[in-house]
Amino acid sequence: MSLKKLRRMMDRVDEKLVEAIAERIRVARMIGGEKKRLGLPVVDENREREVYKHVLEKASARGLDPVLVEKVFSIIIDHSRRVQGCFKVAYLGPRGSFTMEAAEKYFSGKPYALQPYPTIRSVFKSVEEAEADYGVTPVENSLEGPVSETLDCLASSSLSIVGEEVLKIAFHLSSREKRLEDVRIVFSNPHALAQVRMFLDRVMPEARIREVSSTSKAALMAAKTRGGAAVCSEAAAREYGLRILARNIQDERENYTRFLVLSREASKRFKGAARTMLIMILEHKPGSLYRALGVFAKHGLNLTRIESRPVRGKPWEYMFLVEFEGASWDHGVRRALENLKRRAVEIRLLGSYRPAEH
Repeated sequence: MSLKKLRRMMDRVDEKLVEAIAERIRVARMIGGEKKRLGLPVVDENREREVYKHVLEKASARGLDPVLVEKVFSIIIDHSRRVQGCFKVAYLGPRGSFTMEAAEKYFSGKPYALQPYPTIRSVFKSVEEAEADYGVTPVENSLEGPVSETLDCLASSSLSIVGEEVLKIAFHLSSREKRLEDVRIVFSNPHALAQVRMFLDRVMPEARIREVSSTSKAALMAAKTRGGAAVCSEAAAREYGLRILARNIQDERENYTRFLVLSREASKRFKGAARTMLIMILEHKPGSLYRALGVFAKHGLNLTRIESRPVRGKPWEYMFLVEFEGASWDHGVRRALENLKRRAVEIRLLGSYRPAEH
């Protein structure tokens, strides 16, 4: 056949593919309606596993690359969830992380599907590129302070903060081993390790310490490593089949981590208590920060945090991330922001949101 005829054949195949996808989405909407009528959850993970198994068997029988087919159906199933009213939430994973717990707590009672990502930056990127509808990342710990990667991503991202969640943190030493004496290496992320330093120094002074990106990644590594253990949550230990050798090993009992909920769209106006976060860049001269902060005092706005972050490309110059009580649409806040603009080089609102209950 000529190239022209072969291309016409390819066009007809493509048209059939589009028709098949359209038909699948139509049926997905009908299934969504039936689930709603029956009071069933939108996401049925057992059914999705059956779908993947079926199509991969068909792909194998046809001599197709199963990795390619799985990727294609992952996109199709993700879209089917959305047309049934389910939104996708990206979080710092893997499964079993504190961030996953925070996401489950914040979106409780809503139709959502969780998707883990390996880094905070990849969570931001997934929402920016519309792979996910929302993202959840840690922003600060009551003992160890701010999560720098989240602050740096906020400074460079177009996303808005639309919510927050707070978890009380309890760390457990978890392992496949049966005794503490058999543990030779301990995995966790730097913040968690800093919060259990007294326990590790006292009980496991000979153990090697290995830093990883998250406590759930630590649990995964411990599950794969002979003599390995993780400083992690109970949920992570359960997720990866670990036994808890020592409970509540954190140095301080009153230990909380705060998480932000991110979206491409800003929050709609709401009534009641609110917080607003913004970034301001000031002139690099004496008194600029003093005059800027004076605006908040003048308008009676209570600051809940202020952090400085380096301005990229300008060594020893800083931007300031400021959070205060009140919503950006409040009359007093609007007046304060207009006043602040006259004292800053640049101001960028990051979002207004309801404060978490804890």
